[in-house]
Amino acid sequence: RWQCIGDPTLATTMGNGEKALPMKCHWELNNDNLLDLMHVVYVHGDTFGGSGLDSNPVTTERFPTSVRMMRWSPHVEPPPLLAQLAGFNGKDTDRWQETVCELPSHCAIDAGFAAAGAAARDGSNWDKGVRLRALITATPETETTSFMFYAQVRNFALDNAQVSQNFGHTIRAIFDQDIRVMEAQQRINTMLPSAPRVEIRCDTPVIAMHRLIEQFAAKERAEA
Repeated sequence: RWQCIGDPTLATTMGNGEKALPMKCHWELNNDNLLDLMHVVYVHGDTFGGSGLDSNPVTTERFPTSVRMMRWSPHVEPPPLLAQLAGFNGKDTDRWQETVCELPSHCAIDAGFAAAGAAARDGSNWDKGVRLRALITATPETETTSFMFYAQVRNFALDNAQVSQNFGHTIRAIFDQDIRVMEAQQRINTMLPSAPRVEIRCDTPVIAMHRLIEQFAAKERAEA
């Protein structure tokens, strides 16, 4: 999935000038954020949001070293940012949101849309629509601080330098929104370390990734 970076048939924008973004939160909160893409409706409403997503369920797949979440949303509005940058004027679209999180924290997001009926749920022809792939990983610094590294790969406006520049600035602002949310979560976790977790149905991929990390961490401790 990460090999799409540098693909000459796509446009790649390296995040934050290829420098790390510092975060005052545990690195695993970044996994949680990216495996629960419903947050775009509430945190990124004017860019990646749009109505109708919350009416469609998430599917979760578990693999030996990764977790995949996917939401297929037929007949919904397109995400405002991607529609604007791609010059798409329609309102009836099929949207997909997919995250594959590979141990320990390498997350590949595939998100996009196509005119209703033009794309398939199985992903076989997503390139016929407006498609964005975001490659994001987090590395720990301390128990409560970490760094984010990211890049975006798109299949539209390939030779448009202005779109690349605007896209880079906008994505940075979007990730700043994510970081504010994750840092707030960290403050609550630090203040209330024994507070019970309340889990709902859309948390299934997040829980699956937690368990996978715990499983491999326990294996490493046993081997040590």
